[in-house]
Amino acid sequence: MEPTNRYDDRDDETGQFTRTHEPHQFVKAVAREGDIATTSDVADRVGCSHRTALKALNDLEDDGRIDSTMAGRAKVWSRPDE
Repeated sequence: MEPTNRYDDRDDETGQFTRTHEPHQFVKAVAREGDIATTSDVADRVGCSHRTALKALNDLEDDGRIDSTMAGRAKVWSRPDE
């Protein structure tokens, strides 16, 4: 079974992992969901694991490219007001 996380590929020489999903894919997935997107929605759209999506979304939020809000116990994602 193929791994489906953000760091699928490992360089044999350096041992470093490389991304298989780019940040813009997560931003587009949030935008396509409309007003709000759950982490699971984004993971399904991008084709990655929930953990990979959550890590990428948190990184994008830290960079100011997306916003999050708590809806009950779930974190939902949206594009920043422009």
